[in-house]
Amino acid sequence: MSTTSSPAVPQDDSAPYYIVVFKNSATQDEISSFIRDAKDQGAQVKHTYTNVFKGFSASMNPAHMRSLKDHSIIEYIEPDQVVTIASANPTPEATEPQT
Repeated sequence: MSTTSSPAVPQDDSAPYYIVVFKNSATQDEISSFIRDAKDQGAQVKHTYTNVFKGFSASMNPAHMRSLKDHSIIEYIEPDQVVTIASANPTPEATEPQT
């Protein structure tokens, strides 16, 4: 199996998109405050995530992203990108055992 990805490039001249993932220990109050501060600094929040992980996706310039990544409640920040999975070797058809 192989994976391919390409950066999610905005359709206009805006900043690239990133996914910001919070540590599991981050409280909802900390997360809300962090997102509010990020917006105040120019981040354009696209989605917030609460089911599989705590986080959000936003358009922001790379310098702004770097200023956020070392915050104590951040697990990691990565570029938002399209990922596809393709089979490198199709499964051969099963054959009946020889007797």
